[in-house]
Amino acid sequence: MRKRGMIVLLLLISCTLSIYLLYISDPTPVYHLESPRQIDSLITESFREFDIPNGQVRTQNIRIDSTFTRKRFTVEVPPTFSKTSFHYRLHQRLWPYSAETIGRVEFPDKDLHLHVQYNQTILRTIYLYSESSD
Repeated sequence: MRKRGMIVLLLLISCTLSIYLLYISDPTPVYHLESPRQIDSLITESFREFDIPNGQVRTQNIRIDSTFTRKRFTVEVPPTFSKTSFHYRLHQRLWPYSAETIGRVEFPDKDLHLHVQYNQTILRTIYLYSESSD
């Protein structure tokens, strides 16, 4: 009987503590995406954070149909560059805007294709590649 009482007490304390932490924690802010240019700005900020100079970034607009074009960023990075860290940081930047990042790695080169999706539409593509040092 004493064990049950102890378990109930611990459960009560943990629930109370959980409610308190939930109450005092700040909610994740939700921002609204006004235009695809905001995504471009967030992508550019990520490039700057990872010390990727503008000269290494090539952009092109790819026409999907008569009403929609998608911007593609092509970036050559050193073989030691952490593409996964870049993907994670970009994901953190875009999450409050309800945008998703979808990554695909090509082996054996380990090139990374990132797609930025918003409302079930891929708006931007980022291709990070490294020249082989063979």
